[in-house]
Order: sequence, then C-alpha cells, then structure tokens
Amino acid sequence: GGHYPVYQKNSLLNSNPNFDYGAFAGLAEAINAQMQSGNSNAQYFGFTFTVAGRYYFTDAKDQEKTLVVYVTKGSEKCPNEGAGLQPRTSGTLSVFGVVLNNSIALEPDYIMLAIILCSFTVTLLMMLGLMKWVTESMWLNPKVPVPKFLSLIHILRCRRYALGRSLWSPYHYKKK
Repeated sequence: GGHYPVYQKNSLLNSNPNFDYGAFAGLAEAINAQMQSGNSNAQYFGFTFTVAGRYYFTDAKDQEKTLVVYVTKGSEKCPNEGAGLQPRTSGTLSVFGVVLNNSIALEPDYIMLAIILCSFTVTLLMMLGLMKWVTESMWLNPKVPVPKFLSLIHILRCRRYALGRSLWSPYHYKKK
C-alpha cells in the first residue's frame, strides 16, 4: 500500500465517538486495489469535517507519522490561527485541550471482587474440611498407618506433658 491517512478510532485523542470514518476506509480499499492492478499514479483525496472535535490519524505505511486534526465550531477561532502544521508536542496538544490526566479513578468491579472473595473462601473451607477429615480418619481408624513425623510429634508432646512442662513452651514447668 501507499501513504494515506488511517483513522485511529480507539485513540484517546479523538473527541467525536460518532465520527463516520467510512470515507477513509474506502480510500484504503481504493489505494490497495489500485496498487494491485499495477497503477501507482498519485491520487488526491479530500474530506470535509462537519463536526467539531479532534481526530487522530496515522500513516498507513509508517505508524510513527501521525496527524491530529482539530476542527473548531463555526463561531470559534482556531487557537493557533495562521500557524499551519505543527509538530505534535505536549504544548501544541494542550492548546487544543489534550492534557495528561494522572487522576483517573476507575470504578471497582464489585462483581469480580465478590467472585474472587467467594472463591478464596470456598477454597479455604474445602482445605480445612479436607484437613479435618484426614486427621480424624487417621486417628480414629487404626488400619490407617500414622506417618512417622506425626507419631514423633505426638510422642514429644506426651513426653513434655509427662515431665510437667507446658504444652505451649518447652521452657516453662508446671508448678506443683
């Protein structure tokens, strides 16, 4: 394809969400068809913006080449009247009302938060239930072998209690 403007409909620089960019899509199709037929003659394209706002375009071949068109209302004057084409800088964009907003506050997604919280709670309850079931089945059913580390912990606790020590701390002794 050649060099022609492509409207960037998802750009935050655009201020008219209802802009009909069909003419620009038709231009892309016409140029691509012309290139496929082997005709590389230059073509002219004109478009009249009828609604005030900002419109953001990029070049079809080079996305780094951009164009922001600012259309004023009938009674308004252009802030930089007579300046012509200007480089896209924060200064030139701020003249047309484009500023960086650092205080964007998004509404929390309460449904997603509730789903995550419920999932966490259900998982936790299932794990606790499984732990309870495993420990009860091991101590109540003599056919289930007790793992060595559990029997060792049980022996140490019983020995500590038999020696008169507190179950919570090995350094304290019960007074008699």
